Amino acid sequence: MTRYAKLYNGEIEFAPKNYMGISNFNCSKELMEEQGYKPLIENDMPLDGLTYIPSYEEQKGSIIKKWKEVHPINTPKELTYAEKRAKEYPPIGDQLDMIYWDNVYKTNIWQESISAIKAKYPKPKQENIQKE
Repeated sequence: MTRYAKLYNGEIEFAPKNYMGISNFNCSKELMEEQGYKPLIENDMPLDGLTYIPSYEEQKGSIIKKWKEVHPINTPKELTYAEKRAKEYPPIGDQLDMIYWDNVYKTNIWQESISAIKAKYPKPKQENIQKE
């Protein structure tokens, strides 16, 4: 069954069908066209992993559903090794507390904690660093 719709300032309005099982609109083609509705030609959204939103436009007496790719406004940039480390380091107050208790109990918890983060996000070799 053909769906009908019309455009108002780029916004789509679908023709009424049934409301709670009660027919409230005569779905004859002539009446639809008399009310300004046009046949809707729908296309499936591309399945290529990108994000799309539907858009509609009038062409040759029909409403065509098209898909516009949505480009993120703020594409997250790749964090540098220093930014990744900074996000994972414990707060300074906690680090100072670790250092204090390491001195009291002759442990090295602070050093192990910081070393683990540095190993997880190693500093790049000098030739790999891009000059900005």
